[in-house]
Order: sequence, then C-alpha cells, then structure tokens
Amino acid sequence: MPGGPTSQPFSWSLLFSNSRVASLGTRLEQFDISEVDGIIDVPLDLIMRSEIVWREYLIGFFLERRFSFPYVKFVLQQKWKMRGSFEMSADQDLFYFKFSSKEDRKAVLDEGPVFMGGRCLVIGPWTQNVELQMKSLNTIPIWVKMHGVPKVMWIDEGLGFIASKVGKPHCQDRPTKERRQLDYARVCVEYKVNETLPDSFDIWLSPNDVRRISYEYPWIPKRCECCHIFGHTIEKCSRIAHQNQGQRAAIMNRADGNERNKNRRTVMGLERGNNTVIYDGNGPGEDMTRRI
Repeated sequence: MPGGPTSQPFSWSLLFSNSRVASLGTRLEQFDISEVDGIIDVPLDLIMRSEIVWREYLIGFFLERRFSFPYVKFVLQQKWKMRGSFEMSADQDLFYFKFSSKEDRKAVLDEGPVFMGGRCLVIGPWTQNVELQMKSLNTIPIWVKMHGVPKVMWIDEGLGFIASKVGKPHCQDRPTKERRQLDYARVCVEYKVNETLPDSFDIWLSPNDVRRISYEYPWIPKRCECCHIFGHTIEKCSRIAHQNQGQRAAIMNRADGNERNKNRRTVMGLERGNNTVIYDGNGPGEDMTRRI
C-alpha cells in the first residue's frame, strides 16, 4: 500500500544480538573460504591460535578397550595427588585433561602412564597430530617383574641398569623403592613393540659371582599383525578385508607362525619362556599390594 511501512529483509542474526550468546562469548565468526582442487586451505594464523589453546591440555588413551569416563576420572582423582584441580573431557578416542596448576600438569606428565584394572592409560602432551600418532605407536610402557636381583643392585641406579635390558626404565613401584618386599623388583619400562622381550640374562659382579636375572611380564597388550594397531588381533581387523587374496594369505601365515611360536611355550594357560611367565589380564597370582 502506498505510504505503508517498508518491509525489511529478515536476518537471523537479529535473534542472537544483545543476548546471552554475546555475553557468554559463544558467538562464531564467518570466514571467506578458498578452495583449490576440492581442498580448503586452513589459514596458518587460525591453526596457531588453536594450538595456543590446546597445548595446555594433556591427553590420555588406553592401548586396549577403554574404561568408562566416570571410572577413569574416579581412579585419577585418587592417584594424582595435586595442589589444584583438573577438568576432564573425552571424545571417541582420547581423554583430555586441563589443569588449574602448571606444577600439577608437569607432575602428571612426569609421572607418565597410569595402570588401572590391568590396563594402561598412556598420558602425554596434546599435539596437532596426536590422533595420527596414537595409531602408529612403536613403543609402549609395561610393568616388568625382575626376579633374582642381587641386593647389591637393589638401588635406583642398579634397578635402572637391569631394567635397561628390556627398554627405557621409567619408574619403580613403592614396595620396590622402599625395599619392603624383596621377592622381585617391579619396574615400569618403555619397550619397542617390534623387539623380542628377553627372558633372562646373566650379570657379572665379580670373578666368582655371576647372577641370572629373569623377567616376568604380567601384561602385554594385544597388537594386530595386519594394521599394527593395539587393542585387537588380526582376526578382528577390518583392514585385512581390503587386502587382496595373496596379501591376506601372507599376513595370516605370518600371524599363524607367531601364534605357533607362542603356543609352543604355553603350559596350563601360562605362556612360558625359559624364565618368563606372561599372564592374561592382571595375571593369576598378581599381588594386589604391588599394583599402582
């Protein structure tokens, strides 16, 4: 109608202006997107701003099937003795931890992997490629029981020396540190997954004193022979279905060979090497007081 009110184009942004969206800082910005050959290039300054936010976080993931969020948080609240507090969140693959204190963050990172319920929660700093890195691990932490340790070697340096035969030593449990139970020393070691774990070796202390150290591995995670990812075996691997017949046969033959070698050392459900016993899960006979 002549002289009537002029209609204005509707804008959804009017619904979000001067509202809780602005006050809570949840507003988003629109970008001009440039696409080349079907790929969108992310601006470098955007990535750098994001890294400033996320580098405060530590991440955690299980090498095998994960525990529930409430259980993991409960256990970590008991294990991590800290001055401040931490926030915990999760996605499908990772747990994320943000600490109110930089000292707490450093202490948790220095402490390293956390063992709970017979499984290992790997702890590390967040990085841009962490999702890719966790699927291509070539070293993992495991607990090792070292039998036959001479008392002259039962000091921090001596235990580290003996544990170095397996891999890179990280820590010892408290009964070992305090020499309260001397039947074996229990240490956490980072070992290379493609290397064979030793059963035993001899150490020379003096011309007439040669001792044999034997190793026991209460827990070793499952690792697929096809995709080399932890948490499942080749029988449950989805990637092998995409291999051609010859590739599948070669992979399965290699896996069968490894399994036959394993079975040759198995007695009454316990996998035995010359001096090694490897248990499933926590292992029968695992001393509850020796767990961390």
